[in-house]
Amino acid sequence: MPMVLEAHFEGSSLRGISRTVNLADNTVVSLVRAASEKGQMIHNAHLQNINTSQMSSDQFWSLIQKNKNSASIRN
Repeated sequence: MPMVLEAHFEGSSLRGISRTVNLADNTVVSLVRAASEKGQMIHNAHLQNINTSQMSSDQFWSLIQKNKNSASIRN
């Protein structure tokens, strides 16, 4: 199972993983889905009631600037 999850994390296709580890496609999908659900459960259990006092908006402003530049090119 660790080999399946590592390959998935690296971006390999599910069919490619199934060929590499010699498992059925549905088995690979089931393993990835089970790991995803377990990860979501851990995330939900540990990340609750988080208060933030600051927000980083660098990506937001770069998106606005990009859209502004592309809008001015079209005009």
